[in-house]
Amino acid sequence: MSSRRILAFVEELAHQKVFENTTNQFSHTLASNEIRRNNLIQYFLLMYKLKPKVLLVSEAPGYLGMKLTGVPFSSERTLITHPFYSGKKQFKIEFNGITEPSATIVWNVLDSVGHVPLMFPAFPFHPNKAGDPKSNRPPTDEELLIGEKYLRELIEIFSIKKFLAVGRKAESTLLKMRIVAPYIRHPANGGSSKFRKGLEEHQRMFY
Repeated sequence: MSSRRILAFVEELAHQKVFENTTNQFSHTLASNEIRRNNLIQYFLLMYKLKPKVLLVSEAPGYLGMKLTGVPFSSERTLITHPFYSGKKQFKIEFNGITEPSATIVWNVLDSVGHVPLMFPAFPFHPNKAGDPKSNRPPTDEELLIGEKYLRELIEIFSIKKFLAVGRKAESTLLKMRIVAPYIRHPANGGSSKFRKGLEEHQRMFY
């Protein structure tokens, strides 16, 4: 049952229409997006076996991270080198092992904490600045409203009861869903130490 729901969830993502200056990295319109759909399916199946208690909600995919891999808080380098993913042939990359700073920071902290939450963004598609697909921008309120639907579905699929919000957009989205979650500073733009401190302060939630 879980695998069918996960497959349906990813297929729903693939068919989601997005606004201008946004990329649906799961869409069937680009053949190589099969890599990202498959990676996300494999990530969810892996996490389902781990029975995570916490959903860590981030903001949106970055152009060097989830936009390329399909997996939250990951980079191509993460998928081929980190023990959580490496050695599992089901994860594929399209390019040459591109790295992404936030993914590296997040996994360094998760390794030190010793627990892996389910991770997913408040808006699961890549928003970019006008005319520059290799850039990141905050998702709009309209885009975050789209994201709420997917968060609700994931919460149901994984029976999640605990939440952490990485960044203010994630925090506000959860509040609109009537979920109060501890706020943790996003690791980007010099926030790595505060992200580490925030996750360590709330690591009791993983038990």
